[in-house]
Amino acid sequence: MHLKQHLKIAARYGLMTGLIWGMADSSAKIALKNFEWFEIYQAITIPALFFLFLFEAIAVVLHLCLSKERRGEASFEFNYFLVGGGVLFLLFSEILINSFVLTAQSFWSGQNLELNAYVFVAILAAWIPMSAWLRKKKELIVDFSIRTKALVNNILFAASVFVGVSLTYDLYSIFSIPSLIARSPLRSKDQLVPPNIVLIVLDTLRADQLTAYGNKLSLSPNLDAFAANSVVFKNAYSTSSWTLPSHASMFTGKYIFRHGAHQSHQKLIDSHDTLAEILGRQGYITAGFTGAGYTKVKFGIGQGFQYYDDRLDFHEYKYSQTDLSLLKILDFISPEMRRIIFRSDGEKTALQTTPRIAKWFSKNPSRPFFLFINYFDVHNPYNLGQEYQNIRASSDLDLMKINQILEFDYRFHSRSSSNNLVSDHIKHQIRALYDSELTFLDQQIQKLFSVMKSHNAWENSVIIVTSDHGEEFFEHGGALHKQTLYEEVLRVPLMIHFPKTFEPRQIDNPVSTLDIFATVLDLVGVSDYSRYDSVSLEPLLLGKGEYTRSYLLAQLYGRPALLEPSQRALIEDNWKLLEVAPESGEIPNGLYQLQFDPTEQHNRIEQHLAKRERLKTLADSLVSNWEVK
Repeated sequence: MHLKQHLKIAARYGLMTGLIWGMADSSAKIALKNFEWFEIYQAITIPALFFLFLFEAIAVVLHLCLSKERRGEASFEFNYFLVGGGVLFLLFSEILINSFVLTAQSFWSGQNLELNAYVFVAILAAWIPMSAWLRKKKELIVDFSIRTKALVNNILFAASVFVGVSLTYDLYSIFSIPSLIARSPLRSKDQLVPPNIVLIVLDTLRADQLTAYGNKLSLSPNLDAFAANSVVFKNAYSTSSWTLPSHASMFTGKYIFRHGAHQSHQKLIDSHDTLAEILGRQGYITAGFTGAGYTKVKFGIGQGFQYYDDRLDFHEYKYSQTDLSLLKILDFISPEMRRIIFRSDGEKTALQTTPRIAKWFSKNPSRPFFLFINYFDVHNPYNLGQEYQNIRASSDLDLMKINQILEFDYRFHSRSSSNNLVSDHIKHQIRALYDSELTFLDQQIQKLFSVMKSHNAWENSVIIVTSDHGEEFFEHGGALHKQTLYEEVLRVPLMIHFPKTFEPRQIDNPVSTLDIFATVLDLVGVSDYSRYDSVSLEPLLLGKGEYTRSYLLAQLYGRPALLEPSQRALIEDNWKLLEVAPESGEIPNGLYQLQFDPTEQHNRIEQHLAKRERLKTLADSLVSNWEVK
């Protein structure tokens, strides 16, 4: 058989194998009801191309090896059928088995390599008798393959048209930014020109990183200058210790148990009225730019925005995988492969986001606007701001090793053992990397402010700078976030800049980022927010009237199937009750007097029983069955 004919047969089987894989992956995405449209065509394209090249390579090798043998087309048809079936059987089996193994290591590391060697042998042993049975049906299979060749070619043609049209539209949507028109007539407070609202969330930023909150290192001179002309809330708390629920609370004005977007149900459902939707009805144009995966449209945070720029990179590598994704195999073999092959790291930095915002301003001079920005730069992995790393970290810094230590510690180490396993030197390096990322982000923030000023969007804009949660650095035995409700992950900056109306000053009242919702509504003249949990900060901003919040509530829902505990924290009069269900030695129930113990090192839960019961009763009156969500 000529090589050209051989390659044609291989191409047909390679594309069909990839198409079958892609359709299975796409079906899984659709069944989960948690996908964006471009994920479907990419789920088909990537495996189709992968298997096309694989089968073509096999064809070349076979042609060279068997060039002297006389084999007919039927023989090759059957052999490629076996190869396609074997590859699908092997890879699907490996993926389904490894999807139940939580690991931060690659396929090639120690235990994983040994485990997968056994798995591979077992799957191969199962395939051998299956292939022997198929050989007995060779004539039927070849006959069916030849008779359906035209149908297969038509299917492949239709798939290629679908992919081509989808790719063209996708590229257009990625690079274009629309000019927006308000969806409703403008409604203003007291017939005045309403202010623009700019909400900037510096993802994962602890409050104590900033000079305004007591840091002595001057890590962020531009944010420090911003704070000097803003109202600074010294005791601001998030409603959770990770991105999705805390953003959902900011946008809905509801506690987590009311909006339901948390670990066990990772989506804000459409029935909730969001800040973007309300401001849209007030005549605002609405736009969002985010670098955080859990603020993407697929998680419900983007609802109500006329334009929402949430594409992290072309392949959306990290946030578009199901257990059937071919990309997941590459990640499992080596996490570095996605960067090498697809130039994809699941991150979007301010270097990418701010120019997009500048372009949006140039195409949208209309006022007023609501602009939401999430800068993800301070979030792990700590790999930004290398020019500052050289100053703050020691010369033996190994960036990859430190990020691997953090990820491995997050997944595997018990909190009680982490402090012993991670040296003080490594802890210092980790903090230096985090500090460097903040300084990097601070420089980008100044560029954003310059863009706003150049487009006359500064003077009449209420600019709110906050964070969705903080970060742990082994204060209670662990690192990163999303694991506890201690102060280091709940205390966040909150600064509101509008000096022509709000005199710059510092406010000590404990407040919640939940209150951003009601505050913004107050500022634009929407006073009917009594059905929400949010309380307006306007009395504190103006220095008159009463701020009525008397307690703060934060929650962290676990996933029972993964043995994750649920947690809630209630703060009242400088006392903090931390409850964990089911309780364990890792994260005990706690009672802390924050005025004298701001780092929560002295648990008073056994000494102050009356206070514990008082706070527990209050927490129970707010939310019941919190531990079984």
